[in-house]
Formats: sequence, structure tokens, C-alpha cells
Amino acid sequence: MKNRKSLIQLLEELDRLSSAPVAQQLARAEPLRALFLAQRDPLLRAQFLLRVGSIGDTTRALAEAVDDLRLARRIFRANERPLEAVRCLARLAYWHNRQGLPAATLLAGRMALDAGVLPLSERALLVVVMCLALAAQRQLPAAWALLDELAAPMRAAAGDAQVAARLQGARATLHFVEAVRARRVESLFCLDLPPGVPDLAASDRHLDACAQQLRAFEGAGPLPKAAHALAALSAALRGDPAGLQERLGPAQAQPGVDALSEAVRLYNLGWGLRVLGRPEAALAACRQSQRLMAHDPDNRNGLLLMYELSLCERDLGRQAQAWAELMAHLQVGARLAALDLQALQALVEGRPAAQDARAGAPSRSSPGPVSTPLEGTAHLRATEPACLARAESLQLAQLPRRLALTRLAEQIGVSLRTLQAAAQGYRGMTLTQMLRRHLMAEALRLLADTDLSLREIAARCGYADPSAFSRDFKRVYGAPPSLQRGLLTSRADPGAAAKGDADPLAPAG
Repeated sequence: MKNRKSLIQLLEELDRLSSAPVAQQLARAEPLRALFLAQRDPLLRAQFLLRVGSIGDTTRALAEAVDDLRLARRIFRANERPLEAVRCLARLAYWHNRQGLPAATLLAGRMALDAGVLPLSERALLVVVMCLALAAQRQLPAAWALLDELAAPMRAAAGDAQVAARLQGARATLHFVEAVRARRVESLFCLDLPPGVPDLAASDRHLDACAQQLRAFEGAGPLPKAAHALAALSAALRGDPAGLQERLGPAQAQPGVDALSEAVRLYNLGWGLRVLGRPEAALAACRQSQRLMAHDPDNRNGLLLMYELSLCERDLGRQAQAWAELMAHLQVGARLAALDLQALQALVEGRPAAQDARAGAPSRSSPGPVSTPLEGTAHLRATEPACLARAESLQLAQLPRRLALTRLAEQIGVSLRTLQAAAQGYRGMTLTQMLRRHLMAEALRLLADTDLSLREIAARCGYADPSAFSRDFKRVYGAPPSLQRGLLTSRADPGAAAKGDADPLAPAG
């Protein structure tokens, strides 16, 4: 069994692989699972589960990935690690969307956004996932409103190309769905539309807007697969088979690519071929996609695929097969609806009491049985020495005076070397990083609960230099305190975000 230092180094190695291909990350992470789950320290287990849950695909069933993140969230909350706990919520939103559970996606995403601790780039990625869930529910006005909610505070980070690119990608996606609806193309996105005449002019306007957003997206770096797929499907809507084929590639599964990416590519190719009036080729691509997803068909991709297969079979004149695929689609949809309710219950049971009150849920004092979120989780707390918690509480008690590390160790009654080794061994960070993080948590509380100026908050946290305070805050939360306060203000005043520039093609109402 490896020691703590070796395990921390393995976690750091996984972090360095975060930009590597998904298959490479999985190949490195999965063999380590048993090693980390065998550790007595639950925080190490939770950190591993969160890291693996942050990879874009999994070799395990989606429900198992969700269970991993639920456990990690309980551990982080029991050990008062709010940022990691909220990151678990954000990843739960991602996996619930992959599962095809839109209500759970939106609840987990909203809980994560409302916590106010996620770095800006992670908030932007979360909003993209939530917009996809809203689009799947045909709630496009709500999806546009969600983007607008974050547009104003995020404009303050205009220099962050990654954040801007993610939001442009989300806008491109919504414009594409609007184009599908305006054209009244047979699709799950159009099930709520009454009979009517396609509005080709409106569809073309949305496709032009989609292309404009994708060009801006491309300016921030190489386009991801999802953006290439969006450009390809837009080409299909315009009646351009060469554009579809050029961007999505051949109709055969490609070796050396993770199964999920290939399944999604082939589904997209099938959708585009059907729209172009080639149902036989579309059916062949969709069947290959189905084979790649055979191990876990009850998810969003499987739901989409079964509906697409039914349309292909119908267009080929095979009504019995079309009906069978449609029935399979409805059965999977019913199972996913039940899972969505269960996932909502799991999220609500894990919600802190303060969030229950904001959401209008019954208070803990109301009659009737109420689940206690952290009941039975005390054993999850890491068995770390008491000197670490003592160091944090003593630091806050001395504010606005800042204790030197040597003086802090003296007052606790341990050597500085012992204190530093405990921070590195049990928190995976230096003593300075640990104390900085604790101070920034206090600063975040003051930002949320008071009207103090940033200079006053810096002083209360022991910073004589507000610029040094701002730098440390950004190190911990990924955004300066001024922007974080803007995010908090936008949540307190839902109309504030709408005061920014509206998208000229966003639907009214």
C-alpha cells in the first residue's frame, strides 16, 4: 500500500493529464481506483473520485460515476471542504445531463452556481451543460435567460478567452436548436410545435448567428469535437452533404477513439444524413452508434438514438420496425423519468438547510419526516491531527492581526515543522496555502453577507495591501473579489444580468 505522499503525487499526475485525450486519462486513472478506495483517509478517496468524475467519459456505468460523486460530496462536506463539494455538484450536473435527467441536471447546476465559489471558467462550463438540459426540455427562453444571467458579470473577465469561448459555444448551440425549430425538422426538439409552415428565413438567420458564434469560438483556439459537430449539422440543415461529411468524417467507427466520442459522432452523422434525405445511410450510421452504446443504453444518447432509428425506419417504409424503435424510446424515457425523480430526491436530501429555505422547501422544524443530510457521515472525517483545525481557528481569532507561522505554531504548542508536515500530509498543501484558503473563505462570507468595501474586507482578513488580497482571492477562487461580488449581486437581483446586451436573435418571452 502506497503512503500518503505517493498518493498525492499520483493525484497531481492525474491533474497534469487533464488536457490529454480522454482514453489516456481513463487508462491511467482506472487502475488506481482500488488503491485509492483502500485508503483509510476518506479525503484522499474523495479527491480521487472527484478527479475521475471530472474526466469526460467513463468505462463504468453512468450511475456508478454518479454514485462516486455523491460519496465524494458527502466526504468533502463532512470535512468542511466547500469548494470541492460544490465541484462535485457541478460534475453531477454534467453526468446527470449525460444520463438524460434534465431536472436533476438543472437542480445540481443551480445549487453549484448559487454556492458562489466556483471559478469563472467552471461556472461557464456548468452553464453550457444547463443550457443543453433546458434545450432538451424545449425550454429555450429559459436557456437564453440563463446565458444572459451570467453575461454581465462575465463581461468583466473579457480577457478570459476560455470563458468567452464556452459561452459562445452555448449560444451557437441554442441558435442551432432555434434553426431546427424554425425549419420544423422532425426532431425531439420540435415535439411541442403545432402544425405549421417552416420559417426558412428565421432558420437561416439562426444558422448565420450559429456560424458567427462558432467563428468567434474558433478564435480562442482549436474547435472541440462538439463545435465541429455543430458546424456539420448546420451544413446538413442548409442542404450541404459535403459540409456534413467533411466535418464528421466517414460512416464507419474509427479505431483508437473512445467509444462515447465515436457513438456521438455516428449519431450526429446519421441525423444529418436523414435530414438530407438519405435514410438508408443514416440508419447504417445510427446502428453503428447503437452498437458502441450497447453496454449502457439507458441514457440521453440512447434516448436520442432510438428516436432517430424510428424515423429512419419509417422513412424507409418499415412501419413495424419504426414502431418497435419508438416503443423502445418511450420505455427508456419512462425509466429515465423515474431516475430523474430519484436523483432530485438525492440532491434535495444532500442540500444544506440554508439552501432548503431559499428554495422554499419545508424547514427542518416543520412537521413530518425530514432526512438529515449528514447523518451517519461523521466517520468520513479525515483522521488528521487537531493542530490543523486549531491553526485555522486561531488565525481567524487573531484577525485583523496576522500571526507569523512560527508564532502560530508556538501558540498551538507544536513545532513549525510538525505543523507544516501535517498540512502537507493531511491537506495536500503547504501551511501557507491552507491558511490562505481559510482566510479567503472568510472573505467570501464577508462579500456575500456584508456591504463592506473590498478594502475593508481585505483589512479584516489581515491584508494591508488590497492588491495582495485580490491576488490571493483569485488564486483560491479563480476570479477577483470584485467579480465574485458581481456574481453574488446578479443572483440577488435577477434583473441585473438582463441589463446587459441581449442577443439580437434570442426569442422574446
